[in-house]
Amino acid sequence: MKISEEFKLMSEQEKLAKRRLKFSKEARQQILGDHLNNQALLSRSQSPDETIKRLQRDHQAREELLDNIEAKEIHNAPSDQIEHGLRKLREIIVGAGDANRRDPSFVQFACRVYQKSVLFYCRRQEVTKCYQVLNFFVESLAPYAPSQLAKEMSACYAIYMSHVDNNISGFFEVLNRIELNSQYSQVCIALSLIYCVQDQSLSTWFRIVSEIPPHSLLRDFILALPAFGLLKSRTLGTLSKCYNQLSVAFIKQYWFHDLYTELEPELEQKWNIETTKSNARIVMFKFPKSR
Repeated sequence: MKISEEFKLMSEQEKLAKRRLKFSKEARQQILGDHLNNQALLSRSQSPDETIKRLQRDHQAREELLDNIEAKEIHNAPSDQIEHGLRKLREIIVGAGDANRRDPSFVQFACRVYQKSVLFYCRRQEVTKCYQVLNFFVESLAPYAPSQLAKEMSACYAIYMSHVDNNISGFFEVLNRIELNSQYSQVCIALSLIYCVQDQSLSTWFRIVSEIPPHSLLRDFILALPAFGLLKSRTLGTLSKCYNQLSVAFIKQYWFHDLYTELEPELEQKWNIETTKSNARIVMFKFPKSR
């Protein structure tokens, strides 16, 4: 190989190395600038990196991250990214201290983050992850939050104690500590006593839930609880022991108050269903399907 060719080859290799280095730096800066891809968290580092520090000191940066999260939700971004972004913002809020909670713009932002966090876990059917979210909101943000949101988040927290922890005494301790109007208080008490103590028919539990306004935070939270699935199964088990047959429509409306959307397919998996001449669908509990 000629000397001139060697220099040419070295020159090409140097250019390639420089391009790779440039790409590596650009990629790193892009990741650092994208909080949803940057895995840094305040709780994971002894010394926060620049992206975390910027979120700590710059309210506009926090707003931009939340806007980015909402945009990602609309475009069905990976839920792990959204969960990470919301956690990052919650850690910034927790670390901000009491003084910031008297700043109306900060409180408004914090309420958006915490409400969105609960709704996120509701959509994922993972409300058992909500304890820390609800606990911090009730203990630290509720006194400064809009009244309606404070009531719903507090009610969710109380329901968590009874329906996730199955702790009726803890439920009443929470209820005595938080501020709930009589409407929310009565709903929480009735649902919790039915679930924990079984003092009324299970159909009453479903009726009370059905009367909570659709798409409200409290209703979405309750319908995402593991207890909701448990009570559906418990109710069907009770019906199968007490009746030989019932119409699907009666079960759906009287017992579940139209909250059990997938009722008929699940009934068909366990029991034979016959159709009458009037097209009524009858569940034959006395003829369970063999497994």
